Amino acid sequence: MIHRTEEGQSALFEENPENGGGPRKKRGGSESPKPADLGLTAPSQLAKNYVLDTNVLLHDPAALDRFQDNHLCILVDVLSELDKFKSEQTERGANARRVHRRLTEMFSCTNKVTQGVTTECGGTVRLVIYDPASCPKNSDLLNRFHRIFPDRERVDHRILAASLLLMQYNDAPVVLVTKDINMQLKARSVGIDCQDYLNDKVDAREVSNYEVRRIEV
Repeated sequence: MIHRTEEGQSALFEENPENGGGPRKKRGGSESPKPADLGLTAPSQLAKNYVLDTNVLLHDPAALDRFQDNHLCILVDVLSELDKFKSEQTERGANARRVHRRLTEMFSCTNKVTQGVTTECGGTVRLVIYDPASCPKNSDLLNRFHRIFPDRERVDHRILAASLLLMQYNDAPVVLVTKDINMQLKARSVGIDCQDYLNDKVDAREVSNYEVRRIEV
């Protein structure tokens, strides 16, 4: 029996015959999180989605500000990996701490970290959550991936799986950026566009216009 309030509306409790007719909380169906709640949909479809691997941020913490007007996707798994290096008194540890400070600064004005914050260049940065329980069961792309890479707890595989989900939920291109050659090969084997992080390398076009002068001594 459902108890009703004086206004005739259903209350949140119903009688429980197992405890002598006392109140029992009504059962509500658990809803799966929406793709936007997991950071899987970009704020707009007018720019690329770049998924950054941990090694990119450890290599160059300023990478968070180097992708112009595109969308940057940072998996929460990447944050967990960065945590492992924060206490190191090394350049890697310093870079991990710098990334955390920058992300804290970026998300300081919002609690909706999966929806993205705007960068100075007009792009966005958002956190992405890979939750296997929330993955679509009818995704041929994802099912094939899990057959090839069955270890779902490996961080590399979680980043790749999240990249596939981003491809499924966005019309704009999705690009994985990593300095790990093995990760690049895995990504390409399952159809994920992948790039090395080359910001620290000199473009040949930048030096082609320089003149070589001979200095006589």
